[in-house]
Parts: sequence; C-alpha cells; structure tokens
Amino acid sequence: MWMLRTRTALIALALIWGMGNGAEANEVTVVNRRIVPDGKWLLLNLRLKDVFSPRTRNAIEAGLTTALVVEFRLNAGQRRVVEKEIGFEIRHDIWEGQYLVLKHASPPDTLRTSTFAVVERFCTEMDAVELAPTDLLRSGEQIDLKFRIRVNTVSPEQARRTRQWLEPPGEGDAEDSRGGIRIDFGDVIDFFFNIYKPQERSGWIDLWTYTPRFTGQLILEEAR
Repeated sequence: MWMLRTRTALIALALIWGMGNGAEANEVTVVNRRIVPDGKWLLLNLRLKDVFSPRTRNAIEAGLTTALVVEFRLNAGQRRVVEKEIGFEIRHDIWEGQYLVLKHASPPDTLRTSTFAVVERFCTEMDAVELAPTDLLRSGEQIDLKFRIRVNTVSPEQARRTRQWLEPPGEGDAEDSRGGIRIDFGDVIDFFFNIYKPQERSGWIDLWTYTPRFTGQLILEEAR
C-alpha cells in the first residue's frame, strides 16, 4: 500500500516538474490604480492582470496549495515610509472542482467558487487598501509607491507534509526486495523541492510617484 502511494506521489511530482520546468514569471500589467486620501489613511484601489503565470495556473489546477503575496513599498527618497503585504492562499479541490481562497489582509476575506476566473478577479482587484497613515507623510516630500508579486506553489508546510506522507514505516527507508537497495524517499522529495524552486517573484514595479501638500487638507500632486 505504501509503495503504491509513493509511486503515485512521485509520478505526480514528475508531472508537475515537467509542466513547470523552464517557466518564467509573468509580466504583470497594471490596469487601473488610484490613491485616495481618506481622513487618517491613504487608500489604494488597484486592478492587475497577468498575475498568474502558466506554471502557477498548472500548479493550482494540479491541486497544489498556492500562496500569492502582493507586496507594497512606499519610499520617500532613502526613507522607507511603509511596507505592506496582502496575501492570498489558494486551494483547489481537484475531486470536487472547487476553489477556496483565503485573503490575509485587514479585513480578511474568504472566497469559494468553481470558476478560476472568479479566483483571479478576487486576487487582482483590490479596493480601499489601507496603504499608509497620512501622518507619516511630509509636505513637499516626493513619495514613490512600488509593488511586486510573489507566488509560492509549494509552501514549507506543504513540503513537510508531503515528506511525512511519503515516509515509510520504521526508519524512513524503503527496501527493494529484489536488490536490497534502501531509498530514503524523504530525501527524494527534498531534492525535488530544492530543484523545482516553486517560488516566482516579479521585479519591483513603479505604481505611482507623487508629492503630498498639506493646505488645510491633504492634496496629492502626481509627478509628470
């Protein structure tokens, strides 16, 4: 039973390797962006596309739990004003054909759907993101907003669970009764995850450059 489970898992890993090998991260496109001063906060509305590369799509469709993180960085020259992340955990039940997406943000949110297009929209359309408190801004100081995308199709926890699932009884070694060869399948899985390098990361993308002015109320002057 264990050997059948092991062979099945290794075949699945080989298929994932084959469909992911040589893939590159997508060129993320900004469809729309808007920053709105709202009392004590700068709020960001953002629309993206081409976030999911073919390799990431294939990994999700194969049932690998995938972490998508949108990182924001707000700088004023050499001064780091704020760093912020919005995370999405994407799970696909391949037997039921259902997707579950957990949004790690403030406030958190959850999506259940049977359509990947809905998943994509949920992860790439962000409204009223509390980007930074306005009291961190200085009048006349130019502010640069950048973002990047990080995708991980095999989390450390998932790698640990996979290794544990494949570990045979006893010392964690499997013996080939025909040749007496002992194989540590955990080492095979570790080797796979080290070579597969399941993380994709885009470069930092310029989103906005502006200068805040305080004249009774906060005004943002966009750089031309």
